[in-house]
Formats: sequence, C-alpha cells, structure tokens
Amino acid sequence: MFHFRKNAIRIRNYISKVEIKKQLYIVYFVAGILPILIIGIYLLINTRNLVMSQHNSQAVADNVRVRSVMLDATISILNISDNLFSDKELHKVLAGNYNSPEDSYAACRSYDNLNDYAGRYTEVSRIYVYYNNPTMYDFGHFKQATDDIKNTEWYQKAENSWGIHWFTVSTKDFVGSVQHELVLVRKIPVISANDYAILFIGINGNYLKSRINTSPLITEVTVNDDPIFYSTNYSHVNQEMGYPIDYDQRYYTYNGIVDYDGEDVVLQLSTLSMVRSQDKLYIATIDNEAIANTNRITRVSALIVLISLLVPFIMVSIFTKTLSARIKTLRQEMHKVSTGDLNIIEDFKGNDELVDLYSDLKIMIAGIKRMDEEIYTERITKQEMINHQQEMQLEMLASKINPHFLFNTLETIRMKAYSAGDKEVATAIKLLGKSMRHVLETGGRMVSLKSELEYIAVYLDIQKLRFKDKINYDIVVGEDINTEEYKILPLLLQPVVENAFIHGLEDKEKDGYIRIDIKSEDNQMVVTVSDNGIGMDDEQLTVLLERIKLQNREDHSKSIGLHNVYQRIRLFYGDAYGMDIKSVKNKGTEVYIRLPVKYSADTSGKIS
Repeated sequence: MFHFRKNAIRIRNYISKVEIKKQLYIVYFVAGILPILIIGIYLLINTRNLVMSQHNSQAVADNVRVRSVMLDATISILNISDNLFSDKELHKVLAGNYNSPEDSYAACRSYDNLNDYAGRYTEVSRIYVYYNNPTMYDFGHFKQATDDIKNTEWYQKAENSWGIHWFTVSTKDFVGSVQHELVLVRKIPVISANDYAILFIGINGNYLKSRINTSPLITEVTVNDDPIFYSTNYSHVNQEMGYPIDYDQRYYTYNGIVDYDGEDVVLQLSTLSMVRSQDKLYIATIDNEAIANTNRITRVSALIVLISLLVPFIMVSIFTKTLSARIKTLRQEMHKVSTGDLNIIEDFKGNDELVDLYSDLKIMIAGIKRMDEEIYTERITKQEMINHQQEMQLEMLASKINPHFLFNTLETIRMKAYSAGDKEVATAIKLLGKSMRHVLETGGRMVSLKSELEYIAVYLDIQKLRFKDKINYDIVVGEDINTEEYKILPLLLQPVVENAFIHGLEDKEKDGYIRIDIKSEDNQMVVTVSDNGIGMDDEQLTVLLERIKLQNREDHSKSIGLHNVYQRIRLFYGDAYGMDIKSVKNKGTEVYIRLPVKYSADTSGKIS
C-alpha cells in the first residue's frame, strides 16, 4: 500500500510539471484511448474467432452431409452388387453354352435384373458384367472381357481378389465429353462353368450433383489416392487433391486454412471407409468465402473502434487546442509585461476565470503606463538624439570615401601624365580607374557577364603593362551566350584568373598564356580558365582540391581565393554547380566553373 501511494505521488508530481495541453492528452489517453483500445482489440479478436468458428462449423456440417450422401450411394450400389453376386439366374446365363448368337441374345434378353437396376436406381449410371464365356456375345449390360478391358487396373484388381473394390474411371459419353465417376468392381463366381465374371457398377454423377450441390461450399471427393472424380469446381475434376493427406491413417481428418487456387480458404477434410472394402473416400469441403468474410467483418469492427477513438479525440483536441491557445496567449501577454513590454492585446475571448484574470492584468498595466509615461517620453527623446548622431557619423564616414573624388583625382593624374608624354603611365592610371570603378560600383548587386569579363580584361591589361611579354591572354565566348543579359555574382571569375597568373605563371619569364573560354554544355554554362604554367602533379592537385572544399583558417594563400569562389557558387546557385580543376605538371592547369546556363537577377539586381 505504501509503494502504491508513493508511485501515485510521483505520477501526480510529474503530471503537475507538464503543460495543461499535455496533461489533458495524458488524461484522455489513460481514461479514454487505453480502455477503448483494449476493449476494441478484445472485441476484434473475439469477433474474428467467432466468424471463423462459424465458418468452420458450417464446413464441418456440410462435410458430414456429403459423407452421408456418399455413404447412402455406395451402400445402395453395394446392395445391388450383393444381389447380383448371389443371383442364380445371372450365374446360369453366364455359364450357358450357346450354339449361335441368337441363342446368346435370347438368354441375355431373358434376364431383366440388370435393366431393372439400371432403370430403377437413380444412383446407378451404368451396370456391366464382363464375362469370359467364348460362346456369348455382347448384349445390353453383358460385355465380353476384351484384352483392353483385362489390362485395366480395376479389372486386374477385381480378377485377383474376391473383395469389393472402388475405383475412379474415366470414360467418354455419347457426345465425346470425358466423364469421371466412382465405380464398384467385384468378382462374381460362375461355379458351374468353373469361371468368373467381373461386375462393374458406376455411380451416377448427376445423382451426386443433385444431392451435394445444395450448398454454396465447394465439395471435392476422391477415392484412395486417385484423382478427384467429383467436384463442384469442375476445373478440379481429374486433378490431384492439393491438400496434405496421410493415407496410412485409418481415419484421417483435417481442419484449417490452406491455399486453394492462389487464395486462402477454410478446408474440412474427412475420410469415409467403404463398407466391406479396404478402399476409402476422402471428402473435402472448402469454404472460399470464409477468409474474405472474416477480413471484411474484421475491417468493419476495426473501423468502428477507430471511429470510437477518433471522434472523442477530435472533440478533445478541439477543446484542448482552444483552451491551450487561450492559456498560451495569457502566458505570452503576462511574459511581455514581465519583460517590460506593456503593449498587450485588447481582446481576450471567453467567459471564464481566464477573462477575469486578463481584465485584472489590463488594469495593472494601465497603472504602470501612467506612472512610466514621463520616463518613456524622456527615453524616446534621448534615443532620437542618439539616432541623429549616428546618422551624422555615417554621413561623415561616407563623405571620406567618395568614389567620385577618387575617380576625379585619378583622371587629373592621368591627364597630367598624358600631357607630359608618358602614355604608358596614363594608360595604367586609366585601367586602374576602370578597375576601381567596377569594384566600388558593384557593391552587393549582380553584374552582367560582359561587365565581369571587361573587368578581367582590365586586370590582365594592367599585368601586361607590368610584366610585358610574360603574359598574353584570350577571352572566347560562345555564340549562344548573351553576355549583356546573363547576370553573374560580382568578382566571381577574377580570383580564378588572378590565381592562374600569380601561381600558374610565377616561373614564366615570357610567353605566359591565359585563356578564358565560356560555352554552354549539358544545360550548364562552363567557364574554363586555363594557363600554360607550371601545373601540378596528382598529389599537389589532390591537396589543393581538399583545401578548396574543406578550407580551414590556416594560411593557405594559394587556395583561399579558389575556396571563396567555390563556396559562393555552392551557396548561391546550389550544390549542382561548382568548380573542378585539372592539371599536368609543367604543362598547365585548367579550372572549370559550372554555372546555370540561364540565369538573371531580379529587377533590383540585388543578390538574395
């Protein structure tokens, strides 16, 4: 009792620390969902078992009915065979010595019992007596035992034994259709002639159909391990039973679920031991609707349980969501007040104690506002003064870096150099001005590919002025690329070109060459920057690629510019784009930059 109370206190303390929304859900789960779920699962299992039990009972009952029909039919045939076995008139006909066919016909015609049995018993499909008497001729139910007949399994079995035997025999009817029927065969002694005949009696399939086909269940019957001779599913006639049967058991039964034509069915299988015979009939009753009906009822029951869970859950969720939202709103507004923010919402919906609590909060806030009004006004005034001072400082800083002042100064210096006849200096200053203008005016905006290429050309021209024959370059643009419309990140290509010049051509005294190719390829725009410099071996290239993709903050001056380019491409255009490098030692390096084949910035040109 003490431990129970202690655990109850722990649970209560845990719940008290959980927010109200979760508390309501916990209570609903423990008091609502859990009981309904347990009861629902029990009802589902119980209902399924009841339905399956009903189908099993129906299959067992129908199997007993069919077994009774087969017992009646076989006993009736057995009784007929007993009468014929001891019929002296039949023995007399079979033992006769006939001088002509007419005498044989007359003797057979005078014996009416075979015709009487065949016409009076609906169970009988045909009766034949196969004889060995050479003076007799085929007439009606009397048949000569030909070699073909003697070679049959049923004839040989009857010939070698005085017992009663049951077989499945296949014959063709008058229209040529193959019929499969259960037949009784037995040996009839013809003592006066020291001979014997074989009695052959078949059970009428239509008789079985009229007696058995009164149920929606499927029935299949076979004798011993022969193929099926009767089935309400006609496609299974003359096929092997596809169920496990222990033929060694005296009375074998089976009840369960098996596979039948690719679907699960309920099977009831029983054995009928034939009277005064070692043969057995195996009767299978198949309910092919049992599993479907059980699953359907199970689904309906599960749906009812689900609705029983879902409807209350929706109602509790709506109530919980509304209550939790109101409590959350109240808590947020109170938290705002605790942090000094007195601007809370005006309306708080509801007619309960939370509304009264919120009204008291508003009254308290109104008092605080009145007390802090003067302090608040003073703070606003002070903040406005601070903001004004910051604006003035920014304007003063901007005036110190006036690009127009720089450009005008450089233009003045260029004109003086040109007037003095130093055209090379004038050209250098002009190129420097263009370079600075491009850098200062782009800011954070996208630039056209044409503007970026012009800037690269200016950069390379400045280098040519510095190093003369050390460097030459070409810029080749594909005809399908409009450099004026295509927008690109500013200063994206310049670090790659600068890296090719500084590191690729550092050992070149002359004939250094940089080529920039721009073309569209596989739905991408590929910018190739190649040089004929010192190149790299495979190990150096691997190290460089690792530094570019996994740049750390150590001093890797050769790769930090390429790393920045790589990261800018990936961050702005996406992971589908980037940069690759190929290099051969002492032959040069190629850098491939992959960008979208079609790209334009918004009207503002700003990078988002």
